[in-house]
Amino acid sequence: MNITSTITCIQAVLPNLRQSEAGKIILIGSTAGLEHTNNAQVSFVASKFGLRGITHALREHVRKDGIAVTCVNPGELAAEIPYEDGAEKAIAEYSGPRIPVQDIVSIVKCIVNLSSASCVKEIHIPAMADLNA
Repeated sequence: MNITSTITCIQAVLPNLRQSEAGKIILIGSTAGLEHTNNAQVSFVASKFGLRGITHALREHVRKDGIAVTCVNPGELAAEIPYEDGAEKAIAEYSGPRIPVQDIVSIVKCIVNLSSASCVKEIHIPAMADLNA
């Protein structure tokens, strides 16, 4: 699902992105898809590793069009805490092993706001207490 849906979506939006002046594609991977992580969920790990492969190949494919392609690889998220409740509540609830969703939103905003001269290839964001990433 991660791989097929991603490719289908990208194919649908690519014509419009090619017309933009600073197109960006940001895929959300996972630290589980990185090399040498301690995660036994085979299909999840394989699909997130595949997203990284899509990112790298696609980046080269659309480089001539000026489209930046980034893969953001967060660790486990504190997604159960409503966004509106803030990062501090997520941090207090999980005491470090999960990342507040607000952090991922901040990183995506940063990437989106970069000039067309920049391309962030990949960002890994494990939680401070995550020793497996």
